[in-house]
Amino acid sequence: MNTSYDASRFNVVLQACGINEFLQRLPQGLDTQPGDGGTGLSVGQAQRIAVARALYKSSNLLLLDEPAASLDALSEKHIMQALNRAATQQTTLMITHQLDNLDGWEAIWVMHEGQLVQQGNWQQVSAQPGPFKQMLQHRQQEIA
Repeated sequence: MNTSYDASRFNVVLQACGINEFLQRLPQGLDTQPGDGGTGLSVGQAQRIAVARALYKSSNLLLLDEPAASLDALSEKHIMQALNRAATQQTTLMITHQLDNLDGWEAIWVMHEGQLVQQGNWQQVSAQPGPFKQMLQHRQQEIA
């Protein structure tokens, strides 16, 4: 890890992504590599570290593809809270099928068969007939 870093920012990112909960148990700290090498790093932990690395670096655009996929509830909570905060400070484009975390986003674009078919904020796209409303209804049926 690069030794010239902003310790305050570093600690904020670790806290936001929930890494401080397991950092002491990692053999090489944040340099622990995910994979089958017996590191004891879960998928959720590896994903939290990847997001923390992305958030620590200053950028104008953060591009995310299913950042909370395959995560347990606690890891998903940490990831989405950190990403929601980061999205207020930079342009963030997130591709996801998980609708629960979209209500606070400024703009939602709905793609269907490679075409942009809906766009707007949560209230707008959830009120319009179309794929987004259908996904919400399908999700409600699964919950019931």
